Amino acid sequence: MVQFIYVGTLSKVRRLEQILFAVQRMLHETNEFQVVLLGPDEAQGFYHDLVNELKLNSV
Repeated sequence: MVQFIYVGTLSKVRRLEQILFAVQRMLHETNEFQVVLLGPDEAQGFYHDLVNELKLNSV
C-alpha cells in the first residue's frame, strides 16, 4: 500500500481540495493507497466536511 502524507496547515490557501478531488478520481482505478492530512485546521472543518461529502473516509 502506498501512503501520501501532507504535513502542514490545513488552510484553504493551500488548495488541498485538489488532492481530495484527485483521490476521488483515483478510487476508480485502485484503493491500494492511503492519504493522510496532518496539521492544525485553519479551515474551520472545511476539509473534514469535504472528505465526508466525497465519501473518502476510508482512504
